Amino acid sequence: MAIMMSFYYHQIEANSSIVEHHWEAYEAESGLETCGTANIRKEFSALASEIGNINIVDDNDNVNDNNLIQSFGELSDDTLSSDDDDDFNNYGTWGSKRAVSCNTKIDRARTMISKEVTPILGKRKREVVTIDLDIHPLIAPYSNIIFALQEHHVEEDSQRARHLIEILKWSVVDRDVFVEVGWRDTQLNEISTPRTEINLAISVLQNHISSKFHFAAKTLKALESKKKLINNGICWSNIPMFIGNFFIKYNYYDIDVITVVTAVLAVVSYKPTPACGLGSLPSENHIKIELWAKILSAAVSLHHSEFLPVWELQHLIPGNAGSGSSRSDFSAIITNQNDTQFAFFLVEFERDGFECHKDDVVIVAEATYEFNRILSLAHSPSEEEVNQIRLHYGLVNSATIRLSMLEPVYDEKRLKLVYIRHENIFSFNLHTHDPETNIENALKLITYLRETVCTDGMRIWSLLQRQPIKFNYKLKISLPKLPNKAVKSRPFKTKHTPKDKRPKYVTEDEMEESSNESQ
Repeated sequence: MAIMMSFYYHQIEANSSIVEHHWEAYEAESGLETCGTANIRKEFSALASEIGNINIVDDNDNVNDNNLIQSFGELSDDTLSSDDDDDFNNYGTWGSKRAVSCNTKIDRARTMISKEVTPILGKRKREVVTIDLDIHPLIAPYSNIIFALQEHHVEEDSQRARHLIEILKWSVVDRDVFVEVGWRDTQLNEISTPRTEINLAISVLQNHISSKFHFAAKTLKALESKKKLINNGICWSNIPMFIGNFFIKYNYYDIDVITVVTAVLAVVSYKPTPACGLGSLPSENHIKIELWAKILSAAVSLHHSEFLPVWELQHLIPGNAGSGSSRSDFSAIITNQNDTQFAFFLVEFERDGFECHKDDVVIVAEATYEFNRILSLAHSPSEEEVNQIRLHYGLVNSATIRLSMLEPVYDEKRLKLVYIRHENIFSFNLHTHDPETNIENALKLITYLRETVCTDGMRIWSLLQRQPIKFNYKLKISLPKLPNKAVKSRPFKTKHTPKDKRPKYVTEDEMEESSNESQ
């Protein structure tokens, strides 16, 4: 028994030195002495020495290896840096009655740290962001705004600012803030009214025995009467419109009947069936296959033979598709003469998410990477041609899609290029309580994808198919240098990232000033 007790005394002395070792390591890392808390280290060292003199009490003169000793290695940075005042309680009453005096010392340490050390150790991790202020004259005031807003007291504003800082790493600025600091925005086009052969589409829907398809046929007629859908067929009611076309230009866009029927059937047939029984939600794959796959694939592949829908497109961001790479849930791609793939439309999915999509930053990074590839391999585009290119993306949350786009601002004289994000240009919910609204939104979505997204895709395709004339060195060196790792999806199942998990973004100048002050 004496030998056993001697062994445990040696273990306690060894562990007391571990406390000092971990404290010194944390002190060196976080710079506690520079913050005027050197006295805490002295008291903590004294506490560690006292722990070596603990009197072990055992009511039954029995020693339990598992309960008597708990390594003081747990008193490391992970424990001490927590903001929770109850961290020390989480480790149990180690030793139970056998180490009552040690519990008292731990309580002393807990009180001391909660009063003096916790505000220092609870500081968020700083992350230095490198900003190229030369890429655009407005980057400096833009950066000042978003770095200041990351500490805003309104959570939505603070979260948005952190996301804007993240996309700034990828040389992307937000259109709204950029306009605030002086950028002159270009006016975006509205969605045209869809036009199709309504009578032919109605006959196809009525040919099915299902009553919901018959109701969809009546809905198309109702949309026509409200001028939300134009009939392209030959009938007496269209004669005034045909005559009026000679004098007034109607803003409409033609959609083939097959695509219209496909979109209508997808919306009418979709049921968000629970994946795990009553009370659960439909799976993400169920939402993709039953609703979005039909609409997105029809909008892309039935429009032009050069457009190909691809699910789970791999982005070779680090160059090897290994660690740090990324995948888009859906993408519309084109190929050049060498069959190299280029994405011009990306979509990321989630279900039952929050207002801020979990892939909000992820998809911007993916789109920027693809944009850089397109511009790098395009054959001698002029400055004007570069500034006319658009790359689109969408964020899907269950049955709602929010559409955004990136556009480059290229200055050939200054050899600088920055991307501007137009966020939430349009949003469409395809599963509301009103069936007529669902069909109307589906047709509007098809119209936007065909009229705007696919048109921009054709512009990119024509540049990639052009015969090489000369090596465009100026554009290549103007392309921004992007990070070599993809962005990870937002991991937290809460609306806002917990405060203790948020990084504190600082510029290189701010970090240098902070280091000088600490010295």
